[in-house]
Amino acid sequence: MGRSLRAHLQRTYGAMLALLLICLSLLAGFIAYLAQLSSLDSDVEKALRAYASRAQSLGPLATREKIARLASTTFHPQWTLTVARDDVRYVVHWQPFTVTSEPRNAALMIAPPPFLQRIVAAASTLGLRNPAKVVVNDSEIALFPTGTVQQIAVRTLVIVGIISLIAAFFAFLAAGRLASDALKPLLALQKAFNAIASGDLTPSYVAESGTDELGSLIGSYNRATDTATKLRLERDAAEARTHQFIADAGHQLRTPLTVLGGFIGILRRGQLRHEDDAPKILQKMDTQIEIMRKLVERMMVLESWHSADSPICELTDVGEFVTGIVDPIAASRPEVNFRLNIVTGLNACIDPAELTYAISNLVENAIKYAPEGIITVEVRADGKSVYIAIEDEGPGISADVLPHIFDRFYRGTRRDVPGSGLGLAIAKGAVERAHGSLGAQSTLGKGTRFTIALPRFTVASPSYVV
Repeated sequence: MGRSLRAHLQRTYGAMLALLLICLSLLAGFIAYLAQLSSLDSDVEKALRAYASRAQSLGPLATREKIARLASTTFHPQWTLTVARDDVRYVVHWQPFTVTSEPRNAALMIAPPPFLQRIVAAASTLGLRNPAKVVVNDSEIALFPTGTVQQIAVRTLVIVGIISLIAAFFAFLAAGRLASDALKPLLALQKAFNAIASGDLTPSYVAESGTDELGSLIGSYNRATDTATKLRLERDAAEARTHQFIADAGHQLRTPLTVLGGFIGILRRGQLRHEDDAPKILQKMDTQIEIMRKLVERMMVLESWHSADSPICELTDVGEFVTGIVDPIAASRPEVNFRLNIVTGLNACIDPAELTYAISNLVENAIKYAPEGIITVEVRADGKSVYIAIEDEGPGISADVLPHIFDRFYRGTRRDVPGSGLGLAIAKGAVERAHGSLGAQSTLGKGTRFTIALPRFTVASPSYVV
């Protein structure tokens, strides 16, 4: 396809360029031809003035001898000199030098040789002016530079022809280069498509070549490549999340399953040290089952959020909402010191069920890691956002661990604290589904502060539709 199209383009470009250059050559030749004719006219007029001056000294030109004396001092082999007097016209030829006479009203036949007649007919006609004439002593002297005009025409045509051939040759050479340059984007596009067809999905972009149809096609291909690359990256990320999710879930479930398997083996073999060990074993088995149940439920919550539609959006007083979550927790844990700095009347559009989990999880984490310190819960706002902050006075989180606390199944270095490693991941997902953000700041030995930022809605705000 590339070679045949290139040959077609080369022929087309070559013909166009050759035609253009030939036309320019003809125009230049015509201008040069006219310039030479103008110079010839000047030479003829100068020669005619010289003949007139000499004729005045010779007197009436009534005989061939006087006319021969007039013409003998000059030599113009390509010109014809005529002297007309009364009813006779004398014609001077310089090669060979002769003077002939004929009736004055006879036509002066001056024609090029037969083989040049067709070639120079049109061109020489442009140069055949009315002959230059002067009247001296009742004699009309005229000069016809016909032969020189024909020579100029032939020479000009030959030069123009040679230049046209050279121009056509270089035009086709240039056309080959132009065709190659014109096909480069198309060949690059073909190469990119062939790579895709062969299974190579590495993003390959083609440089756009302008705003014409080909440039538009390349732009469409590049945009399609961007979209395909984005979708492939999203697919790869989803697959990576799935693989990681399965691996993490398997790792988290392995321990309780191992414990259950061990207890079942003990019960099956009847290897009990004491009779009251059976209820204890069953209680531990119930504990492990509960751990697996919560783990599976949390994994199902995360997975459902990835595939679910937009969450419920209810316009809610955030201060009252947070108070309703924290008060029951504080009442059930009287040993924990809570400090509430909550401003009511601050509205946000949330899914109450999802955000309840996020806030309760953050509060439970604060109790878990700092049971003896003060836990501060704040609700405040600025012009754009409503902020919910839960701060504890626990041991804090190191700088190298802090960036990973929202990752699934990440539990840091505290293995003595029970948990699945999914709580913060679910809390962050719940906040982000409400178009908010969840961040954390921590100082070792001083505590950790989690901050939820939600879009604020005033009474005058239009309804928020997710």
